[in-house]
Amino acid sequence: MEFYRRFFKYHKASTQTILFILLFLLGFTSRFLPHPYNFSPISAIAIFSGFFFGWKKAFLLPIAMMFFSDLFLGFYQFNLMFTVYAALAISAIAGFFLRKNFHRSFSLFSCCLAFSEKYSLG
Repeated sequence: MEFYRRFFKYHKASTQTILFILLFLLGFTSRFLPHPYNFSPISAIAIFSGFFFGWKKAFLLPIAMMFFSDLFLGFYQFNLMFTVYAALAISAIAGFFLRKNFHRSFSLFSCCLAFSEKYSLG
């Protein structure tokens, strides 16, 4: 246990990399597992990635999860696929602004945005 504390204390960039990989694997496998309707772990990970990572990783994580899982599940109509990916980018933006302006009203707005993005864009 002491090794992990010393390792992560001096390698903060690697903790972000490990978290990025774990979130990618979690989101990737969640596309293959059965889940309730209107439950989107990918959107939740997109908001969290916007909150925790920088701009590049915040956009890369949800888009990469969807793209690589779509390679296995199969692609669909381009217009619909573009709106789904745009909705995930909007969730990442909401998470990024949530980090900058963290208070209750904006966090409620971010959650409502992630919940309603399926219905408004799709």
